[in-house]
Amino acid sequence: EISECLVGSEMCIRDSYMAVPGFYHISYGVGWRWGAYHAGIDIYSSNIRGAKICAAADGTVIRVENYCPHDYGKNGSCGCGGGYGRYCIIDHGNGWWTLYGHSEGITVSVGQQVKQGDVLGTVGSTGYSTGPHLHFEVRHNGVALNPSDYV
Repeated sequence: EISECLVGSEMCIRDSYMAVPGFYHISYGVGWRWGAYHAGIDIYSSNIRGAKICAAADGTVIRVENYCPHDYGKNGSCGCGGGYGRYCIIDHGNGWWTLYGHSEGITVSVGQQVKQGDVLGTVGSTGYSTGPHLHFEVRHNGVALNPSDYV
């Protein structure tokens, strides 16, 4: 059952679908933090490290950054992946895309077609990350939206 479709797009996220199935705690949402705007939600649990990161909707992988040797909690950015560490971006068409950050390893490649639920990688703590979690963003035409409105 489709509960939410982003207006003017092909991107649909099924009811209660999360990018890390089985993990639903949002430790931090969209807003200002540490002097910068936090453009997504952080999905966290004490046992989330290594959990599968899954595509929230069908699309094409348009970016993969898979280099960051700093897979541990830290008090500042190591600079990898612009702060996202190891991450990927999926284009869902009509200006909609999602970003999945702080992975311990991304397993998809640029140009790959993915379906909702396909595994993209596993949760880690790379980039500007205080501990293992998934940073998840939804953007339309480059503007960050609150992912909580779509999952």
